[in-house]
Amino acid sequence: ALAVPLSPARAKAEPFDRAGRERAGFDADFITRLALFSRSRGRPPVLYTFNPGCESEVATDKADDSKLTRELTQDLAPLMSLFAAGDDVVECPRLPSETWCRDWLAAGFALPERVEDIRELAGRKLGGWRPWGNSSAAIARVSGLGLGSASPAGVPGESVGAPAGGAVTHWHPDHARAYSKIESVAWRAKVVRALDAPWVVEDSVAVVRTESEALEALLRGWMLKAPFSTAGRGRLLPVRAGAEPSERERAWIAQQLAIHSALRAEPFQKRVLDLSFHFDITNTGVRPAGICAFRTLPGGQFVGTLPGRWRDGLSDPQLKRFVANENGRGALPSAVGALVDTLDTCIKPLGVRGPVGVDAMVVDTLGMYQLDPFVELNPRGTMGRLSLALDKRIHPAGRASWDFLPVQKLGMAAHDWYQRERAASPLVMERGLIRSGVLATNDPVSAIRVLTVWRVG
Repeated sequence: ALAVPLSPARAKAEPFDRAGRERAGFDADFITRLALFSRSRGRPPVLYTFNPGCESEVATDKADDSKLTRELTQDLAPLMSLFAAGDDVVECPRLPSETWCRDWLAAGFALPERVEDIRELAGRKLGGWRPWGNSSAAIARVSGLGLGSASPAGVPGESVGAPAGGAVTHWHPDHARAYSKIESVAWRAKVVRALDAPWVVEDSVAVVRTESEALEALLRGWMLKAPFSTAGRGRLLPVRAGAEPSERERAWIAQQLAIHSALRAEPFQKRVLDLSFHFDITNTGVRPAGICAFRTLPGGQFVGTLPGRWRDGLSDPQLKRFVANENGRGALPSAVGALVDTLDTCIKPLGVRGPVGVDAMVVDTLGMYQLDPFVELNPRGTMGRLSLALDKRIHPAGRASWDFLPVQKLGMAAHDWYQRERAASPLVMERGLIRSGVLATNDPVSAIRVLTVWRVG
């Protein structure tokens, strides 16, 4: 019955007084819906959209409506709540259940407004739009909503409309280059030259442009990557020693070269630790945002992160020393400085603004640890950046892991599996932070492909 800008958000305060409303005679369903209702009380909210197909959209210049992308969007859209403030809006193709929302609030997280369709926001005054990753196809989806840019204007080649002006940040003509794994070969070389240290992996990346060059790389133990790929997809692992590339592998190479004209080739190294460096790019420069450790399968597929004080959990003393801060003079702080300079001079001019992640890894080279400081550039939101947001909710004494679990491998319905895990390890809060327990960071009730689970202990 309330007209915008009035909403039930103005009928409650923090902490929410459920007992008082029960004494006043409100029914339990109304009280629960009021407790979970979110909407800005005046500040124009920013809209957050999860679009995991942004790399594909950049590569093909058309919307990615594949089944995989639709299912990942439905499952993981609630994770954008970690980026948003409580008075922002998160687009969720399937609204999370009341049970998940209650658990999310109980763990101390902000619960933004959730909408199934961005058309519900038409006519509302919004403060901007922040997608997971920018693309011309993503911009086309929201171009009729009258959104403004969530970041300041001033990027050459970019046009920004006022919040109610009917325009959105336009696609910068060079923005697509930031997604390319071919372009990033030169950026990686710049970082390696700037560090110039024995603990840096050098000369480990090349660009191949013919089938014979690609096959030669596979045979000498290198892996191939398509220019636009993500989360371990779009890559070909080296063949076994003494074996020949299969017809399927040859066909993949031919197809990718026909589409992209080039592939990235790099040694399949002995990984010891996967890392990601995170930054915010603004009109005024590049700001470091943190370092995350994450976990992958042997083929490079992402399976989770190690939030919090991940260095303390390393069992290898040599590795622990290698990634130590050393008063800002260790390998990782040095790499951060070199990456800031490269992002500022090479990526910022391409029109990239907002969160950016650089994947890296520690490798074992003949018994000596070395850092590959620039494996891939992600000019978008990343799970590592979300993991840094989770860090803020961990009690100092807690140790955490964030697991991305395939639903089909759980052996039962995701909701049933989670209830069993939660019963065995309920959340324990201490001083407003999570001391121990299990929390689903997306909704087990509706998860189709991936269930994300945060464990603190």
